Amino acid sequence: MRSLRILPIGRATIVALVLAAMLTRISSAASVSFTIDPARSTYHFVNIVSDPGTPPAPLQQSTILGVPVIPQVPGADYDSLSGTILADQNGGVLTFNGTSTVIAAANPAGPFLPAEFPGIDNFAVITNAATPVGVLSVALRNWQFTILSGTAQNGVLPSAGALTLATTQGYQVNNFSGQVSIVGQTGLDVATTPTSLTTAGGIETLILPVIRLPAAGVAGQLYITGTIVATRQVGLPGDANNDGIVNGQDIALVASNWLATGNGIAGDVNGDGIANGQDIALIASNWLASANGEAQAVPEPSSTLLALAAVLCLAAARRPWNRRLIDLFAGGTQDGQTS
Repeated sequence: MRSLRILPIGRATIVALVLAAMLTRISSAASVSFTIDPARSTYHFVNIVSDPGTPPAPLQQSTILGVPVIPQVPGADYDSLSGTILADQNGGVLTFNGTSTVIAAANPAGPFLPAEFPGIDNFAVITNAATPVGVLSVALRNWQFTILSGTAQNGVLPSAGALTLATTQGYQVNNFSGQVSIVGQTGLDVATTPTSLTTAGGIETLILPVIRLPAAGVAGQLYITGTIVATRQVGLPGDANNDGIVNGQDIALVASNWLATGNGIAGDVNGDGIANGQDIALIASNWLASANGEAQAVPEPSSTLLALAAVLCLAAARRPWNRRLIDLFAGGTQDGQTS
């Protein structure tokens, strides 16, 4: 069998291309957007802490001025969440930068007291006996928060990624001191259940447990527990031609559109607006994966295969003699024939 001598490119260049693809794979991060599912995302307001001092332990009954609080009406301490989770994703790790928007729904148990300073009612408690200043009613309105910073990944506790929540909108109203802003409150997520980040059936699902304790020595801090469930649609990573399997045809499609830019470019499998080495790396990392979840009984791509893919892409794919090589690669490389 004669050796294939179509492309005049040196061994050092091939090695450099493969290394570049590997480094690209390691360092690349994609911006992702999850939509929060209100039907599965709920929160429990344990309290709006009005007593400066040591925060209550998780699930401990809270008090205002030493008097226990209870929901104003049944359901006033539970509600749902909606909004969008935005993050950079790299190697199964989500990194947050404060651009997410989590919105508390209008609580169907409302309206709540006090009636002054109306807004969207989210949560309300009342002391079950008189405090030194009388029976206190407290309502939280217009509450929104973001994931300020930190990381999350499957099977890891939120606190391990220093996941920090911050209130971006909202205020509390009580019948003693009136309206009090809660904007800017921050707290570490100390949930004791690991985050879940999984993909099935073309849907990636993020399940983020939340326990945010109030800060010690600060009055008016929120104490919440709950779960955020958010999803996003994903295709089969690396399947450039959407035929349900990642193989040589996808590499050929990248090669045919090498360095083309714009929205919806064929071969731009990572969606960053250009067909390049990052797309080759994504194809390589998902080699022979299929839409039905069954991997083909073929080894992962060898360094020779990846080198060939890189050479194909760097070559002038629109030249007729290179087009023949691309077509050969797309149809399979196991026949051992050359022209």
